[in-house]
Amino acid sequence: MNTKLTTRLAMAAGATLLMTGAAFAQTAPEPKAAHAAPHRGDSMKARFNPEARAQKLRDALQLQPNQESALKAYLEARKPQMRRERPDRQALQNETTPQRLDRQAARMAQMQQAFLQRAAATKTFYAALSPSQQKAFDTLQERRGEHGKRMMKKRFDHRGPPPAAPAA
Repeated sequence: MNTKLTTRLAMAAGATLLMTGAAFAQTAPEPKAAHAAPHRGDSMKARFNPEARAQKLRDALQLQPNQESALKAYLEARKPQMRRERPDRQALQNETTPQRLDRQAARMAQMQQAFLQRAAATKTFYAALSPSQQKAFDTLQERRGEHGKRMMKKRFDHRGPPPAAPAA
């Protein structure tokens, strides 16, 4: 009896070993670099590439050669400004509330001035476009907000409806 039990155990162990070996022998997945999809960072670089943006506007608006200078002026005004230096953390911690509010008000004034410059450049460029080009430009600008709407919807959809107001 002992030999039958030993034989059965040996056969079970052998079968288990064969099945385990077959599971490990499957083909390995492709390395990530071999995938055809571009890396997300690549699309972000293209999105913020000034020459690619200029070409996209040229193509979408079908700009004429005499409108090239208006495009260059528009793109120059839309170019991101250099980042400001971060204030010293220690200095921020030592600020009083009125000092912090004054610093924030000054920053808001800088941001408003930059916005007004971009808006003026956009209006100047828009005036240089023909009516059909203006319609195309309007369509391009409408689509710019869609990404943010999708992101906000995706981000906040999981929360469900707001809580009901408490009974008075």
